[in-house]
Amino acid sequence: MLTLTSVYAGYDSTPVLHDLTFEVRRGEIAAFIGRNGVGKTTLARTVIGLIKPTQGSILFADEDVTGQPARSRARKGVGYVPQGRGIFGDLTVEDNLKLGRTIGPLAPRPLEYAYDMFPILGERRSQIAGTMSGGQQQQLAIARALIGQPDLLLLDEPSDGIQPNIVEQIGELCTKLNRDEGLTICLIEQNVDLITSCAHRCLLLEKGQITQRFSPDKLQDPEVARMALAI
Repeated sequence: MLTLTSVYAGYDSTPVLHDLTFEVRRGEIAAFIGRNGVGKTTLARTVIGLIKPTQGSILFADEDVTGQPARSRARKGVGYVPQGRGIFGDLTVEDNLKLGRTIGPLAPRPLEYAYDMFPILGERRSQIAGTMSGGQQQQLAIARALIGQPDLLLLDEPSDGIQPNIVEQIGELCTKLNRDEGLTICLIEQNVDLITSCAHRCLLLEKGQITQRFSPDKLQDPEVARMALAI
């Protein structure tokens, strides 16, 4: 589904990703883990097209999208939930979801899809999104990405600042979407419980490179968790 080969990327003259190579298989939930500052968010922004690589290639569903902008990748089926959620805080919940229906490779899902997924959004459909709690905003951001029917979903730190019960819901939702709809998910995360609840494989990012690949259950070992996540 997704292949990066010898990718270099960063900000202005500051390189962050160095000769980054990996692949994510169709129907897989791959967790990209690592300490703060190793390039996880840069990786997500490079995959979606917000950062242009200086070298290397990015293939999505066997198509080279390296030079394509974010809007083109979204229309081809790459969904993105950025760290910090990225909702439109001055718009209502329903208007945020309507914007999500304007992108994606297939006919968009109805708004009821989002309301069934997260009933609180149906109850708050007329509420200004920026006035909701952090957890509710995260639910909105995820629903907005999913309503466009992506084939690949990038989730950047979805547990950041979110109460544990909603983190648990996110893990359950990832498992359900992967099992029932075959959705491929790249989960960029540091929450051990979320990773182990839904991921099939962990890819450890260190200094802008994937250095290890291992099963999520290895994070139950305190030494492995400390090495990978500085816990």
